[in-house]
Amino acid sequence: QFQQQVYVNIYSAKQNGQRGDQIDFPTANAIYEQHSIQSLRQTYVLYKEADRAAELIAAFTAELKNQKLSPEERQFWHFGLGYLHWWDDDKDEALSVLSEAMKPLTENLAMRFELARLHERRNEREQALEIIDSLTPTDQTEMQQREVMALRLAVNTGNVERARLAAERLFGLRLDSNLQMALARQMHQLGMHEQAEAVLARTGRQAGNRTDVMTGLMEQYASTGKNDVAVQIAHQLLRRSASQSGASGSPNRSGNESGARQQALAVLNRSGKLPEMIKKVEGQLEKSPKSQRLMETLLEYYSAAGNDKKVQEINEKLSQFKIDDPQFRYQLGMKLLQAGKTKE
Repeated sequence: QFQQQVYVNIYSAKQNGQRGDQIDFPTANAIYEQHSIQSLRQTYVLYKEADRAAELIAAFTAELKNQKLSPEERQFWHFGLGYLHWWDDDKDEALSVLSEAMKPLTENLAMRFELARLHERRNEREQALEIIDSLTPTDQTEMQQREVMALRLAVNTGNVERARLAAERLFGLRLDSNLQMALARQMHQLGMHEQAEAVLARTGRQAGNRTDVMTGLMEQYASTGKNDVAVQIAHQLLRRSASQSGASGSPNRSGNESGARQQALAVLNRSGKLPEMIKKVEGQLEKSPKSQRLMETLLEYYSAAGNDKKVQEINEKLSQFKIDDPQFRYQLGMKLLQAGKTKE
């Protein structure tokens, strides 16, 4: 969950257009920033599609023999050669070339991280962990980077003691909300339940009005059996926006808010709270039978509960009030068509 990826836009001659490439190695670094990685990848793809990748690799190899290169230029060609070997699926040669390229950079922590990531990509996780543990961070950012990677490597090698140590160190650092939730999940898996709950509580206090964070917290509490807390957060998410459903039963609001409401209602349904909410709104509707707001709320709740019969009944009632609403009637028509009711 802490893995880094690089995304680049590439022109493909074979496809005669742009495509997105996801690269697992390298990540942007002091030698090759994002733009340089994209340029090198583009060049490699064009040569590869022409079955001439070997020529490109040979050109980089030949350039390294140029005695007039400055140290910076030599580093650029040297690392580029290693990356080309990696993309060309010659992992052993890539490791050999990049290890040699990094020898003058023993004090450069960023490039040592790069070497560790290379070993990790080769599934040589113990070697990667040795490199990570040999690093001495100089600030909190480097400490976080080291311990995040150490945690991942330790978990994947079964080194529970080192994994717990990494989790404890991360617990004491300032992390963003998403990383805190990922840490809490990992802590639960490591049996560090008390610390995990403390991390989640801290995340909740820092969440503010961030719907994505609140949704993540709700799902995490639900997955660990903390249903009471999950239900509380679900109600908070619902209160943040009024129910304004269309004929499809989906709220007419932004994608994030709509998704959050659906997730909140799903949690309430699984916890057995949704039937109580439905009964309450049904009672209110009996007293105010022409309330479109209550009908829309019921429509959303029935949809979440999977009660298609009730959804249809509410849609039919709403259609009487929204006869001049083209969007509503279109949505209703599409829903009836999907249900096979072509005459309606």
